[in-house]
Amino acid sequence: MADVVEQEESNKMNARNIVVVFAPNMTQGEIPNIGTCSRGLEVFDVSGNNFYGKIPSGITECSRLKYLDMGFNRLDGSIPVGIADLKGLVFIRLANNSIDRIIPTEFRSIEWLEVLDLNNLKLSGEIPVEISNCRFILEL
Repeated sequence: MADVVEQEESNKMNARNIVVVFAPNMTQGEIPNIGTCSRGLEVFDVSGNNFYGKIPSGITECSRLKYLDMGFNRLDGSIPVGIADLKGLVFIRLANNSIDRIIPTEFRSIEWLEVLDLNNLKLSGEIPVEISNCRFILEL
């Protein structure tokens, strides 16, 4: 996956629609920080692998992201607050990881969120009231 990210960075692509799907293929390691090469990224699906470590902070720079699926890996740490700045997100799955701490209250600002799957995580706290109006909130 790192070579894909490096290639995008070196080409300085400004594509309108970029899709990254590595699901499920049992890829191992940390998810590379995708950063500025991801401006056109709309779908990021790395579910069902053996990725570990933190959710890369660069995911918060994917301003066009609509679908984020990192479920069924071995990710840990907290959910980056900056994900809430991705106003176009309609689907977030982080389920079945070792993510802990709280659900960021900033999630209430994701206006179009339809699916939030935080099943089988080690979270605490309450669901921000505004996101409890999502059409689907799967088991916490």
